[in-house]
Formats: sequence, structure tokens, C-alpha cells
Amino acid sequence: MAEPFNTEGEELTAEEISANLAHLKENIDKACAKAGRDPKEVTICAVSKLKPVEDIKAAMHAGQMLFGENYVQEIMQKYETLGTPPEWHMIGHLQRNKVKYIIDKVTLIHSVDSVSLAAQIEKEAARCGEKKHGAGFDADPANMGGENAENDPMLPQAIRIAIENGKISTSFIQRKLQLGYSRAGRITDAMGNMGVIGPFNGSKPREVLWSMDRYMEWMNSRGEQSSQ
Repeated sequence: MAEPFNTEGEELTAEEISANLAHLKENIDKACAKAGRDPKEVTICAVSKLKPVEDIKAAMHAGQMLFGENYVQEIMQKYETLGTPPEWHMIGHLQRNKVKYIIDKVTLIHSVDSVSLAAQIEKEAARCGEKKHGAGFDADPANMGGENAENDPMLPQAIRIAIENGKISTSFIQRKLQLGYSRAGRITDAMGNMGVIGPFNGSKPREVLWSMDRYMEWMNSRGEQSSQ
């Protein structure tokens, strides 16, 4: 069992960062087992604000590829150095006039606290066009299938992932396909309406009802082919 290091007020070595991540994952596994959840449904977002790039590289080497930042300037500097991967989330307060600086760098903005900020994010995301059609802003209805998610170009891939996994949730679709949460939710709802997955059951993942043969029949009916 990995033991965490007591690192309050101390700089971490790469070994300590790796051990702390391993300990965190063990705790998640235990909590999920107790709650009857799949650990794959839990996404770790490592808060890396004010941490040096060397620490982020050490975490990446240990398998952590998602990081949350609080400050626009820091995201820009670290993105310039590391690019993608890793995946970046904005978790701190965001001013409208600074959205344009990170819209092409982050996949999710957690701190949308006003309608005006949401509108600015949508505006800037639309300017990015297809470069950000999968980001967590859900800004371009043409790229997302609009409100009718059965027309979403990512739906076939989502269904295939669901069948291969056996169970599915919105957060799982969001993570696997790197979509915004609302778009992933629309796709999940579409799968429910189509009978691909079972009914919503609280916080538990939804059972997948389709077989791969049923998926192939559906693809053929759409005039599409899926690689095996």
C-alpha cells in the first residue's frame, strides 16, 4: 500500500508526488468499492496552481494528465511550456476580458458564475470554430448536433464505448470523448431514448442494453461503417 508523505509547507520530490497520487487512487478505489461505483467514473483533477512545471512533469510521469489552474497567466505560461497533453481545466475566477486568452487551451471551465461570463465563453469558443468543438463550452450547436443529440457526430463513438465498457454515465462519456458536460449529457440522454442504455438510477452508472451486433445493425441503417 502506498503511504502519503506529510508535505505541508515542503517542496515535493518526484517520488513523493508519485506516492501521493498512488495513495489517492487507492482511497478512491476503496470509496468506490464501498459505494458500489466503478473507479473509472472518478476523474482526478490535480490542482497545480503555483506549482512549478517540474512538479507537473513528475505527476504526468506518474500517470496524472489532468490539471486545474486558478490563474489565466499561469495557464498560459504552463501551456506554452507543456502544451497538450496534459489536459487543462480552469478552476479559478475568470474575468470576461480574459476568456480569449485561454479558450483554446482549456477543455473545461469550472468557474462560470454569471450569465454574462457564459455568453462570453460561448462567443470566444465560437470564434475558435472546429479547433474547440470538443471543449467543455458547448458553444457551436452545428458541431454538436444541436439539441437533437441523435444527430451528434460523436454519438456512434459514444455508443461503441458504452458497449465495450458495459456501463456508462455522463461523466464517463465526457472524459472518454473529451466533451463538454452538457454535450455529453445530451448524448447520454439520446442513448437512453434509443434504448442503448437502461434507465437513470441515481448516481450509479447506467447498464448498457445493446450488443455489438445491434450497434452494427444501427450503423448499417445509417449508411455508416464502423471499424472493428
